[in-house]
Amino acid sequence: MKYICLLILVCTHFTTFGQSYQLKPNTSEIVWTGKAAFNAYTLSGTVAVSSASAQIENGQLRNASIKIDMTTIQSDLKELTKHLKSQDFFDVKQFQQASFSAQQVEQLNSDSIAVSGLLTIKEITKPYSFSCRCQPPTEDEVTIEGVLNVDRTDFDIFYNSPNYFKNLKQNAIADEFTLEIRFALERQNPD
Repeated sequence: MKYICLLILVCTHFTTFGQSYQLKPNTSEIVWTGKAAFNAYTLSGTVAVSSASAQIENGQLRNASIKIDMTTIQSDLKELTKHLKSQDFFDVKQFQQASFSAQQVEQLNSDSIAVSGLLTIKEITKPYSFSCRCQPPTEDEVTIEGVLNVDRTDFDIFYNSPNYFKNLKQNAIADEFTLEIRFALERQNPD
């Protein structure tokens, strides 16, 4: 997929040049955006990260994993929030967590990383690749941001998909949705 910084961004534990970094409180943000299939109508909201970790070797990210608390998915529209949590979409009563595990990381330049890994939603795992922007760490902080483009049909979410149902017209929902992520991580003093 195009640009995905979701999982590296969410790193609640990050080490650079032997230093540990953890998620800086009140700085993480994951905004999801879905849209209609045949017009410009979009809806958005948020979802929270429940945990994340990363490993750094020789100053470079080697692997990372993240867990997303799907029970926190929400929008400004109460009925939409309820529908997203239902069996039509993420079925959060049965599937409370989504996750990403980086399998391969390549430094593209001083502030960009290419990541290949496994995205799991509703206990279905698919390979996804992406790039994200990681601002070079200052002495006390590093910022990571990016956009993850996800095809919901990869995870058996077919509700009003124009590729699976005909004659939906204005009720058709695009298969792809995005997750925009931004995190600040702060250096932790060794114990």
